[in-house]
Amino acid sequence: PVYALGGYNGAVAAVVVMAALTSLLLWRLALRFTGSCAAATFAWAGCSLSAPFVFNSFTIYPEMAAALMVVTAYTAVTRADAGESARARPWFVAGCTLATLPWLSTKYVLMAGALGVVAMGRLWWPATTRPDVFARPERPAAASSPSRDLTRHSLALIVPPVASLVGWLSFFWIIWGTSSPA
Repeated sequence: PVYALGGYNGAVAAVVVMAALTSLLLWRLALRFTGSCAAATFAWAGCSLSAPFVFNSFTIYPEMAAALMVVTAYTAVTRADAGESARARPWFVAGCTLATLPWLSTKYVLMAGALGVVAMGRLWWPATTRPDVFARPERPAAASSPSRDLTRHSLALIVPPVASLVGWLSFFWIIWGTSSPA
């Protein structure tokens, strides 16, 4: 759609914007984990100034879009871990971003599956201790049982990738006559 609207230059601009957003989220995640601007900047530089990141930040390949989806999913899961556990929205965001990965390239299917398993693990077996960096004021939550929240959050995480997988395999069936992406 971006290419249709802005041509090649518009598509390059979209990739550059995705790279900038990915870079910003990387820095914010590092700040969240370390609590230090200097450490976050060092981690950001290690990732965002590396040759693969720089060269994929202006070329028309799916790597930067995939990086943005992965960092967004990770941000959503860590945000849910950090005190928004009463809300299903971070889990739904993680599920939706992981659901986009197979559409970018078949090579991302295994990565999306692995990240989905890790996210589900963090949901069902959360860490018992967290650094003070993650401390947030508690929001009043609606009265619901923990098992109901766990079910609701699991569905929020699982439904988007499952629906996407059905659509993705159907796409192959319609185009190629087989549901195999190979």
